[in-house]
Amino acid sequence: MTQPLILTALANAKGLDAEKLRAWHVRELPNGGLAIPYLTREGERHAIQYRLTLEQVSGVDRFKWRTGDTPILCGLWRLDEWHDADTI
Repeated sequence: MTQPLILTALANAKGLDAEKLRAWHVRELPNGGLAIPYLTREGERHAIQYRLTLEQVSGVDRFKWRTGDTPILCGLWRLDEWHDADTI
């Protein structure tokens, strides 16, 4: 059995700042796992992806989308921060 995924574990595994993830509205689910909002370029919520485990586990879905949601690129709402960059 796998441990429920918490925000700090994801942040540490990916080399991200946990406080930034919280500021970007990533939240822990009551029974374990994370809800990760996907926003449009205008900052409107388009979809929510649920990350349930850190690593792939046999017989367990690592990712799920909220019912009815369709995937878009992650971070579209932050594109303006990169307007003068050569790469994103």
